[in-house]
Amino acid sequence: MLTSLLLAAALQALPPCELPDLDQPYNNVPREYVASTLDNGVISVSMADPMADAGQRLPGIPGEAPPSRAHSAASAWLWSEASDWLLVPKAFVVSRAAVGVDGSWVIELHHPSTVQQRLRFSSTGQCVGCAYSQGAAYFESYARYARDNEFEFCRGLEWPIVRGAASDTQVRFHYRNAGDRRHDAVARIGLDDIHYSQLVVSGLRPVLRDEMLDAFSP
Repeated sequence: MLTSLLLAAALQALPPCELPDLDQPYNNVPREYVASTLDNGVISVSMADPMADAGQRLPGIPGEAPPSRAHSAASAWLWSEASDWLLVPKAFVVSRAAVGVDGSWVIELHHPSTVQQRLRFSSTGQCVGCAYSQGAAYFESYARYARDNEFEFCRGLEWPIVRGAASDTQVRFHYRNAGDRRHDAVARIGLDDIHYSQLVVSGLRPVLRDEMLDAFSP
């Protein structure tokens, strides 16, 4: 009985899970990547190689043609070894790109004239505990596993979210941050291949915003 009470008290003491806040950019991240546009219009991102000596980068050159999915003139395909293909706003610039030894990665872009138009792609890579921990906030299957295996480090969300289209492996939602700025997001998980990935956008025109979210949640 005492053990159950202590466990219940510990769970109640868990802090709320943080939602991505694109008003808080990663300004302190060193520039360890190179982004360039190839002849075919593809945006190539060459990240620092986490398995190599300092200063060495992954090639950032795709070995195949971009997806055949139709897209607007305002968007373009981006490729890196970590992320594979991502549809992004053509006019945006890469402001952060990194990959870890466990395959976790992040790519952030913003409009060159204003950082208030921003989007961030991220994935936990092969870090199974990270996937369960992050996915637990949105997916009950991951939440159960996180609780049972001590991967639950937060419970609930710091701000209310409005859920949209959802399935067992992905959910689309939006929320407002502390500055009352709307953020739209797609969260995805795997069932057999355990992973968690996410796209968050803020400040984009609705048509462009929806194109990015739709491409990330086929």
